[in-house]
Amino acid sequence: MYLRKAKNHFDEYLDLYKSYNSYDSMGEFYYNEGDMENALKYYKIAIEMYHFSASANSMVRKINE
Repeated sequence: MYLRKAKNHFDEYLDLYKSYNSYDSMGEFYYNEGDMENALKYYKIAIEMYHFSASANSMVRKINE
């Protein structure tokens, strides 16, 4: 129940704000769920928006190790 609710909030956040942080947050959600494919997808979008993101770049490296 809580995960579904959290996912719905992240989806709403993305609908309202197409920003670096919203994509980075969704990447973190998927990472914490163990869904590395979707985590990478959202982290890469975040990096496209803000190339110097320490967080997203670090997580992409970590997932690809």
